[in-house]
Amino acid sequence: MNEIYVLIALSFLTFASPFLASLARIPLSPMEIMLGIIAANLGLLPPSATFDLAAQIGFCYLMFLAGCEVDFRALLTMPRKILRLILIFLALLYILSALAVWIFELPQMLIIAAPLMSVGLLSALYKEYGKDQAWLNLAMPAGVIGELISIAALTVGGIYLKNGFGVEMALHIGALLGFSVAALAVFKGLEILFWWFPALKTVIMPKYDKNEKDVRFAMALFCLICAGVMLLGLEVVIGAFIAGTFLPTFFSHKDDLIEKLSSFGFGFLVPIFFIHTGAVIKLEALLMPGVMSFAASLAALMFGIRLLASATFLSTLGRKGAVLFALSLSMPLTLVIATATLFYSTAAISQEIYFAMIIASLMEALASMILINFIYKKF
Repeated sequence: MNEIYVLIALSFLTFASPFLASLARIPLSPMEIMLGIIAANLGLLPPSATFDLAAQIGFCYLMFLAGCEVDFRALLTMPRKILRLILIFLALLYILSALAVWIFELPQMLIIAAPLMSVGLLSALYKEYGKDQAWLNLAMPAGVIGELISIAALTVGGIYLKNGFGVEMALHIGALLGFSVAALAVFKGLEILFWWFPALKTVIMPKYDKNEKDVRFAMALFCLICAGVMLLGLEVVIGAFIAGTFLPTFFSHKDDLIEKLSSFGFGFLVPIFFIHTGAVIKLEALLMPGVMSFAASLAALMFGIRLLASATFLSTLGRKGAVLFALSLSMPLTLVIATATLFYSTAAISQEIYFAMIIASLMEALASMILINFIYKKF
């Protein structure tokens, strides 16, 4: 019966959320998260394995859509000045995080957690603000590089927490490096193949096709690469993101493909993930001693280090652009939740800190989207 109740609740929540977001004048994704919190605590979203699975698929599909915004050819040919500024920005995040942990005597795991970066919600910003925003177009490559570093740090940290130093850790790190090298080799190989045989692109994805071969190929690619990283014991989000990057990199002639995939994702799968994210928060967690104060401190730390590090781009984006750039990269919602879950499952943190990290990630995502909307329109 739980699955039936969840289906009924989701049908109303996914349909009503755009109207409520418009009425409240806040972005859609935070509204879906808040509706998930309210519905779950009213008992309208009971525990359900099907709901959990659908949310995981929605998360992977969100990462797939984020990858669809990245043309790796443009990333690899990025001007050295911009690449240098991005690397300085990312290095400052970790340096400032380590300094804050040392000065304020915070838990050492925040050195990994505070600089976490995720581009999952950037695709939602693209949908809302368009693709002609300089701050957003710069945030995407910075987020991509930052997320790859974050996932690598999380993967290595997770292996260490579960197995300690040893052969198992070396094997997993080797698998991660091997996958990275293999993905780069496939990209280079396809680049050469399509240069010699450009007609192959239209064979795989015809410009005009009533059988939706382009969508079928995209979904096959998504499933195949995700299955590959699962076999290697890596995070599925890596495969989902990499799968998405293949489409704009090699099939740019299909102008409407990304729009079709995005419409399906943001109309169905992605809202389920956001609603589920809100549903994991129980109101009792807010009353636990130290939870809200730690959540507020963590959110402030994550905002602060990004705003300070964004000074790197003042000459490139200006003050408004630099602030919007920092805010757009202040929504590592999914990776913070994944990190909190990993740390808690290995007894590295207490239940109070676990709840605090999840609440902090929600606070940061909600505040970032609202502030971006306010600054963008008012200034």
